[in-house]
Amino acid sequence: MIAFWIEEAMRALTILIALGACGRIGFSPIGDDAGGDAHPDAFALACSAITCPGNCQMGVCVINCSDSCTCPAFVPCRLVCAADNSCAGTISCGMSPTCTIQCSGTGSCRGTITGGSAESFTAQCTGPASCNQVHCENAASCQLNCAGQPSCTAVVCGAGVCGANCAATGSCTTVDCGPSCRCGVYCAAGACTGGAMCPSPECTVATGCTTMAPCMPSC
Repeated sequence: MIAFWIEEAMRALTILIALGACGRIGFSPIGDDAGGDAHPDAFALACSAITCPGNCQMGVCVINCSDSCTCPAFVPCRLVCAADNSCAGTISCGMSPTCTIQCSGTGSCRGTITGGSAESFTAQCTGPASCNQVHCENAASCQLNCAGQPSCTAVVCGAGVCGANCAATGSCTTVDCGPSCRCGVYCAAGACTGGAMCPSPECTVATGCTTMAPCMPSC
């Protein structure tokens, strides 16, 4: 009887994997580079000792990173770079549906940060000289807090919703949210020295990019 139930469980898992490969459970089979909607939506795995290489905290897989780091696929995730000069490689949300990357150490996350295909991506760049390049091209929603002095050398948004709080002097040297359907950028004094590229001239203000009239966001 035990062998029977093991066999049934393995058969169900095989079907689940096959459906996922065919794009039948909430993600596109086309892939991130096809230009379509490749964001995971309804499908997510619960955080557990099997799905998470870190620790599960309130349903979120929390991973303390030292160098390159990627979230497990389909699991809500938080990547933590708390040590000084940590996470010099690529830090990626991968295929996590909701993802937060925290860079609090001095000089942390000086490689590339990417929101992957997350439905909701947040980056907290609070450490001094943290976060070099932050890429949100494939994330449906991207929110950045660039409070470290300086932080977020280059911010690149995609077609989704994008927001950047460039609160520290020297933060957000360049911000490109030209393709974004809705972009809000706040540039404090001494921030965004390379300028902020907004979705349209009507969205451009002295402090960055606005979503208020006469700007007309498309989403």
